[in-house]
Amino acid sequence: MTSQPTDDSVPQGADRGTFPGGQSSPQLTRRGALRKRRPYRPRRDRGRFRLTPRDEWGMRYIADMWTLRFDQLLDMFSLWHYQEEVKRYEQRLAAYQLRPQGPRPELPTLQPQTKSKVLSIMHRWIEHGYALTDQPHDTDPVWLTLTAKALHELQLPYEAGFPPKNDLKESGHIYACNQVRFKLMKTKTYGKYVWWSERAIKANWEEGASGVAYDQLPDAVLYLDGVAQLCVEVELTRKADDRYDQTLARLTALYPQVLYCVRGERLYRVLMDACERLGHAQQQVSVTLL
Repeated sequence: MTSQPTDDSVPQGADRGTFPGGQSSPQLTRRGALRKRRPYRPRRDRGRFRLTPRDEWGMRYIADMWTLRFDQLLDMFSLWHYQEEVKRYEQRLAAYQLRPQGPRPELPTLQPQTKSKVLSIMHRWIEHGYALTDQPHDTDPVWLTLTAKALHELQLPYEAGFPPKNDLKESGHIYACNQVRFKLMKTKTYGKYVWWSERAIKANWEEGASGVAYDQLPDAVLYLDGVAQLCVEVELTRKADDRYDQTLARLTALYPQVLYCVRGERLYRVLMDACERLGHAQQQVSVTLL
């Protein structure tokens, strides 16, 4: 006489669809028939490259500065992660102040990014036609800039391509401006300001609108809540004293604060002397070494 199976012999829950010993088997219904699986519907954007918030932020950063060297790309992505951590810290701090439970949130610190991680991002951009690299000097790291495709998708008013080869040097003005931006934007004082680069200023310049000639535009202007707060000048070579006097007089009349970032002690003393000749307006000017 054949015994009937008991309820305990029917697989239940997670045991259904598995053989003894834990090996997987085809999914079965309670009656033992094969379960029909719905066919997967492919995503509409399958196979398309999608820009993440980090991608878009980084591309806009590079476009504003025209180009960045690889070591500066490491700094740039460190800055992005740091600013994102600061946003989360401020949210946690606000919640803590409403209900002070547990340890007080700690302010994050800037963490360096690994070369392999940044190289992976670069290769994705290049593979999908958003960026290109160049190594104009054999002993220097590569530089990266955006393509026309990236500028078009981000709706940025810049021309694609690299600046002249002689401008892509560590001793050059572009490299120095990149360093100044990173140095300022990682601070608590200027971290929430909006950096308006010389390239952006020139792209939006209208004759007579700002009171400044096209060839006299500053290297950057920092905005807070839509109001220009700080003008930045990056100075690498010495100019005539009367030129400094005219430039400082013009900038202090247009901006609440002026910051000169200079290379070398000698140039620092020259700018400090120019500030003393400025008179009362010298209180608006700060000079710092690169």
